[in-house]
Amino acid sequence: MKYVLVLLLTIAQLFVFAQIENKEVKEGKKGQKKHRISIGMYHTKAIGKFSSIEKDNYSAGFAEVGTATSIKYQILLTNNSNLVFSFTGSEYSYNEPGFIEYIEFDSFWINRNAYAENYRVSLFTFGYKFSGGSQIIKGFVNPFFGYSRMIAGRIEVSANTRNGDGLLMVQTESSPASGLCYGINGGLEFYISEWINLNLEMGVVGSSFDIEAEFTSTSTRTIMLFPDYRLPFSAINIGASFGVTF
Repeated sequence: MKYVLVLLLTIAQLFVFAQIENKEVKEGKKGQKKHRISIGMYHTKAIGKFSSIEKDNYSAGFAEVGTATSIKYQILLTNNSNLVFSFTGSEYSYNEPGFIEYIEFDSFWINRNAYAENYRVSLFTFGYKFSGGSQIIKGFVNPFFGYSRMIAGRIEVSANTRNGDGLLMVQTESSPASGLCYGINGGLEFYISEWINLNLEMGVVGSSFDIEAEFTSTSTRTIMLFPDYRLPFSAINIGASFGVTF
């Protein structure tokens, strides 16, 4: 289904691009500014299976909230249509208590603890931004798709036996994983001047990654985790950006 959505989005955007280019040739203006660079910061929250802690969900991600930053380069095709290239980097905290509850420990393990590094996700995307409104305030919608990359951080789990003479330590190291991503942004643009604008934005993004992990342990009695699994990724981003047009 993901690839069908990406294909349909690509076809739709190429069609719109062709129409815009045709109109631009007919109505182009000399001296019109053609480029914009913007930098944004966002609060991001994991949703769906990426945030799940359910025991029966083998794709549970245990992700919580984090921050994201982006840099966007836009080609201004018309007053209301832009071609957008974007890079976004984000980190998500890990629900360590939820992970401990998820693991099937033997009954003799007590004092169970977990430490996990943040998820790190990078997005390289391409899309079209459609906008409308006055010269001061405009609303916009920006569907996009592209390449995504995730690093699932190291996870360490420890526990003592009931008589206090045992220690369990499992450490996982995951290789970087990549996939296709797709989503949509929307919001308001406030034009402070001909060159400067501020944006309030909200967006949703989705992808999936095939995670490959390695395990080491200090005990012969170890918990059983999934060395290779598919991790769906989805998140909501809310924040602001600052743009310069030239």
